[in-house]
Order: sequence, then structure tokens, then C-alpha cells
Amino acid sequence: MSVKTTNGQSPAPLTAPGPERHGRSGQSRQRMQVTTVVALVIAVLLAFSFVLPIGSIFGHAFSAAGVASLTSLFTTTYGRELLIHTLVLGSLVGLIGTAVAFLMAYVHVRIKIPGKRILHFLSLLPVVSPPFAAAMSLIILVGTNGIFTRTFGIDIHLYGLTGMTASLVLAFFPVSYINLIGMLQHLDRSLDEAALSLGATPFSRFIKVTLPLMMPGLVASFLLFFVESLADLANPLVIGGSYDVLAKSVYQAVTTTADFDTAAGYALGLLIPGVLIFLIQRHWVTKRDVASVTGKPAGEIEVIKHGKSRVILGALAYIIGAIVIAVYLVIFLGGFVQYIGVDNTFTLANFHYVLFGVGLQPVRTTTILALIAAPLATVIGLLIAWLSIRHLRRLGGILDLLGMLGIAAPGVVIGIGYALAFGHSYSVGGHEVLPILATGGAVLGGQLALVMIFTVRSIPAALRAGSSSIAQLDSSIEEAATDLGATSFQTWRKVTLPLIRPAIMSGATYAIARSMTTFSPVIFITTANLLVISVAINNEVSAARYGIAFAYCSILILIVLIAIGIINIFNGRRSKKTGNATIMLAANRPESEVL
Repeated sequence: MSVKTTNGQSPAPLTAPGPERHGRSGQSRQRMQVTTVVALVIAVLLAFSFVLPIGSIFGHAFSAAGVASLTSLFTTTYGRELLIHTLVLGSLVGLIGTAVAFLMAYVHVRIKIPGKRILHFLSLLPVVSPPFAAAMSLIILVGTNGIFTRTFGIDIHLYGLTGMTASLVLAFFPVSYINLIGMLQHLDRSLDEAALSLGATPFSRFIKVTLPLMMPGLVASFLLFFVESLADLANPLVIGGSYDVLAKSVYQAVTTTADFDTAAGYALGLLIPGVLIFLIQRHWVTKRDVASVTGKPAGEIEVIKHGKSRVILGALAYIIGAIVIAVYLVIFLGGFVQYIGVDNTFTLANFHYVLFGVGLQPVRTTTILALIAAPLATVIGLLIAWLSIRHLRRLGGILDLLGMLGIAAPGVVIGIGYALAFGHSYSVGGHEVLPILATGGAVLGGQLALVMIFTVRSIPAALRAGSSSIAQLDSSIEEAATDLGATSFQTWRKVTLPLIRPAIMSGATYAIARSMTTFSPVIFITTANLLVISVAINNEVSAARYGIAFAYCSILILIVLIAIGIINIFNGRRSKKTGNATIMLAANRPESEVL
């Protein structure tokens, strides 16, 4: 039966026209095709740049020599000593580093003392310097013939466990410090107020309220220090002395006897605990929920202005700040003298060698390759975050895990893996399909392999920053753009990217700093014709040319600071241009989602 209106006309159809429906389904298919292609490209890149090198480690580790070196960690006296030394170093660095980072963070957030901004800057300074910069300065200050050693007659026995622990803590505590500051600032202050109203003393509130709420961050900090100490090669080479650890044994197996099978066995002994700790931390952090914050933290941060705790904690923070100042004064002044502490004759020869002589090549190479790797790592990390959160939640989780393994695998392991995987060419049917990418005779002199390492090691920071930013965006914003006819690329470029710009800048900043200062993974694939700054510094330290080494450190720190400054300036200008649009988009969302 047909339905007629009063004028005899049939009513207009209530459904959308057929062509519009087909248009939307076509856009949906297009988005799925784009998503699939992007996911496949990223999967291939990760497999080529990470899975293949790690697979090469396993292949050589299960050879006769590799199995022998791996089992020797449990069956021989030297092997057990290596394992115990490594675990002891990791535990000490984890405990002391977490304590230092928490002290500086607590003072920054909860203690009122003069000079907090200076202390904050000093706490961040080690991020932009090579990992063994502190070790070099400690040798000059309190080594066998150090400045304080001769002046005050002290004997610290720096070389060995003591020196490595001190230098590793100074090198890595800034990362934990930043994380702990964020946790302290976002704790619910109403819990402290409730404890105070019940008569709790400041100390009991700290023990029974603050510490339990901070425990996830403290455990994560300990695991971070532990894994970093396992992976570090620079400090054992510079200041380790006769205190051998696994990373140093991997390096010695390669450089002294070119025994890659033995090195792969030791490397597997580093890889397994590193990845296990990463997976445990990842699972624990995602499952554990410390529900102290619901929206915006209530109340004002209680700042300690009087009392013994203020004096004691402030004094400890000043001492740590003074140590950092002493370390970096040695670095900056050491390049302008012949041999700081021994021959303090002023000279510009060290900087002339680095900037205008043979030493310029590592500076130029490192800077160019880092500037290439930083945007690559940032884009790949953000794409993985976008895929895993918006489109491929299950399969995207696998990409997310692979992207994060670049920080879980020790740098020594990645370096050995690249030397094994890309130190020879690959042929199919007598035709070369992949030339040598690393070590001598490599394509582009091995620069491509360095870019790959820099990228793999920097992806995790961009991935985590991107995941946090994209997860906070209301998907309806992107859906609105799609409904208005925007393609996936247009939505990504004009909507998503402007809103996650801080994550982009954060990832790029970290990538540049990380690439410029990395040492452990690149030492295995650099050659005399292809040096990076960190390897050049190690070579100068080995030859006792500390003046040139300090000049390199100063130039390296200056380059990283300039790069970070440029990124921050660009970020600030873009914020002024896009800030109003971002605020308007946020204003149209429910308050609970904005918070």
C-alpha cells in the first residue's frame, strides 16, 4: 500500500541517498587500506631494524661457543663473578639513583629553599651530556692523581665499583627525577590533609601516605636504573678498572679475539634480564592502579618552610648540586687547558682540533645523522601510537611492544646484533639483494646503520609521548573531520597533528639528545673513517688526551642545547598560532574528558 500526502505527492524518503552511503563506505574502505599499508610498512621497518639484529644474536648465541659462554655465567668461577658483579652494580645504582632522584624531586616540589631553579637546571644537565662525562670528571677530581686527591690526601679507590656507581647515578638520575616530580605534583593533597586532621606528624604522613602512593614510581625508577646499568658500556671502559661486568666482557670478546659467538652468548645474558624486567614493569604498571587522583588534585601542595627536615633535605640537595657543578666545571674548563689539574696552561688547541682539525668529522657526522634520525623516530613512534589507539587495538599492541623494545634491549646487544646482521651482504640466487650496511665496506660508509640505531633507540620516547597525547584526544573530533569529507591523511595532518604537537616536540627533543650522546650500540659498527662524538671521546680518554675529550664534551652539550632551544622556540611560536583553536576544541568537550 502506498502512502500519499494531501497534495497527492509521495513523501520524501527518510534514508540518505544511495550515492552518499556509497561515498561514506568508500571513505571507510580507503581509511582501512591506508591503515593497513601504514601498519605493514612500520612492521617491515621494525622487523628489519630490530627483529633481524636480535635474531642474529640468538643465532650466534646458540652456537657451541655461544652456549659455552652463556652457561659459563653459572658454571665457572669467572662467569659467576661476572654475573654477581653485574647484579651488584645494578642493585647499587638502582637504590642510590632512586634515592638521589627522589630527594631532588621532593625538594623541588615540597621544600622551600633558595635556589630551587638552579638545582632544577643542574638536575637536568646530565641529560645532554655523554654517559661517561661524569666518569671523566670524577677521575680528574678524585682519581689516583686527582685534584682533591692531591690537595686533601683522600683515597677513594675510584676505579671499580665505587666509580661506576657514582658515575652511573650522576648520568641517569635526571630521567627518574622528572618522572618523580610529576608524581609528586599530582598526588591528591586531601589525603595529607586528612592525615593531618587525625594528628599525624609530618614524618608519619611521609611514611604512611606519600611513600605508599609513590611506590609505583620508585619501583619503576629502580628498574630503570638497573636496566641502564646492565646496558652501559661507557663507564665500565672508562672507570671500571678490574671490576668486570657483562657489557665489558661482550666488548672485549669482540675487540680482542673477534669472537662474535662468545660475545653473542654474553649479550644474550644481558638481553634476557633486560627484556624480562621491561615486560614485568610494563605489566605491573598497566595492572596496578593507585587511585589518588580523580580529575584535578584537590588542595594546595604543602611546602615545608621550617624545621629540621627542611635544613637536612635542603643541605643534601645542595651537596648533590655542588657535585654536579664540580663535574661540569671540569668538563667546560678542561677543554681550555693542557691537562686540567696537572698543567693548567690556557690553550685553544683542543677546540681548534675539534672544530677546525681532524676532530671535526665526528662532530659533523653525529649532528647530521642525529638530525636525520630524530624526525624518523618521531614519525614512526607517533604512527605506532595512532595505530594502536585509534585503529588496530589488538595488532597495534604488537607494534607498540616492538617499538618499545628498543629501550628494553641493552645498547650493547643492539650493537652486536647490527654487527652480526648487517656486517655482511645477503644474496638470493646469486644476486645481491642487500649490501653490507655496517662495519668496513658498508654502503654510505656505515652511516645508514647508524641512522637505524639512532632511530630504533629513540622511537620509545616518541611512542610513549604520542600514546599519552592521542589517548587524551576525543575521537569525536577526528570523526567530525571525517564526516565533513576529510581523508585519513587530511584528518591526521590538520586535526590530530596540531593537537599532539607537544608530544612531537618532546619526541624530537629526546631523539636528538639520545642520538648525539649514545655510545654502547655504536661502538661496534664505527670505523676509523666513521666516528661519532661519543666514540671519539672514548678514544681520546683511552689515549689520556683529556683536553680534547673535554672539548668534545663541551661542543656536544652546546649542540644539544642549541637543538633543544630551537625546538622550544618553534614550539612556542606554534603554540601562539594554534592555541586558540586547541582551546576551542577542548571547550566543546565534557569537563571530565578535558581533565
